[in-house]
Amino acid sequence: MEYALMALKCLSGKGPSAPQSARQICNDHQIPFDTTAKVLKILHAHGIVKSIQGHKGGYFLDVDLSSISFYHLAKIVDEKVEIIACSEIGVGCHKESNCTIVNPMRYLDQIFMNFLKSLTVLEVLSEDPGQRPVQSLISQLNEIKV
Repeated sequence: MEYALMALKCLSGKGPSAPQSARQICNDHQIPFDTTAKVLKILHAHGIVKSIQGHKGGYFLDVDLSSISFYHLAKIVDEKVEIIACSEIGVGCHKESNCTIVNPMRYLDQIFMNFLKSLTVLEVLSEDPGQRPVQSLISQLNEIKV
């Protein structure tokens, strides 16, 4: 996930006229080539980035990062978004049948998932703390009755 975010941040602000190769992104950010190239292929397959072949080719963004939720990006890169392991019914831990907090944990997981679905990749990558909607998550957490 981190490599996807790093690549997207690198590509934001550059357009088709300035494509970035996977090698260039890796060298600029000192991240592993194989993993980054794989992530870029996944992003390409899902229409988030486009690629140009050839000597001056590379990748560029094909979508506005404000139109992609962090949850969606996590699903396509990691395939499974899981915050609380026991949140999925029938896939919980071995203590699920006797667990006294399974429902509150599922509720908490739902709050986090809804937040991740409302959070855009652009907001995550923003350098301006005022652009990060953490306040909505804090408000939801404050509503939890313990």
